[in-house]
Amino acid sequence: MNEKAACWLGMNNSHFENPHGLDGETHYSSAYDLGLLMAYSMKNDTFREVTGSEMYRSENREYSWKNKNKMLTQYYEPTNGGKTGFTKAAGRTLVTSAQKDGMELIAVTLNAPDDWNDHTKMFEWGFDNFETVKLQSEGTVQVNGQSLYIPRDIYYPLTLSEKEDLQATFYRYDQQGESNLAGVTYFMVGKTPLVEAPVWNERPSQSFFSEVKNFLNRMMGVAPWST
Repeated sequence: MNEKAACWLGMNNSHFENPHGLDGETHYSSAYDLGLLMAYSMKNDTFREVTGSEMYRSENREYSWKNKNKMLTQYYEPTNGGKTGFTKAAGRTLVTSAQKDGMELIAVTLNAPDDWNDHTKMFEWGFDNFETVKLQSEGTVQVNGQSLYIPRDIYYPLTLSEKEDLQATFYRYDQQGESNLAGVTYFMVGKTPLVEAPVWNERPSQSFFSEVKNFLNRMMGVAPWST
């Protein structure tokens, strides 16, 4: 679990001592890392269904389980998932996801007594100040007379000023061996890196293409191939 968190998801300020989340001497995380984890988790259809359910009743129970995430059940309609938490050491913790007008945002608070209102205000600020921008489209493109293949659509939330400062630079690799990787495109806002996206020489066969996409979805999860 720690290897996947650090190496696959980039959670560099986390260490899990147990699977249940209760306090431990070497059990810790950060708001940013929990945001990465939530973004990765929301790519799983089963997780999305579970975390977005307000109530569940098992066939062998006479009662229902109710979701304790009041952002989902009471306070903020765009909410589509999340997880509440509390320990004496950590205080009230909350991770939530919300989707509006085609954009999905994630909010995280740690030791926040007024977390319901905090998340509502953060989401409203995010939806008011950001929009989803398509950085690239899947398909074949012409670069200096050569056809190259972009394997994924990439979307990213940006402010108006960030859109104006958005830059994309393609770096071609030296072609050695039989690699299909032509190079990588770096997307930046000013001097701040956003996403790096591989570019292929040609579109592979459908079976291989599906295998690669599934592998990258499992491995990368959050970045750099967010869709």
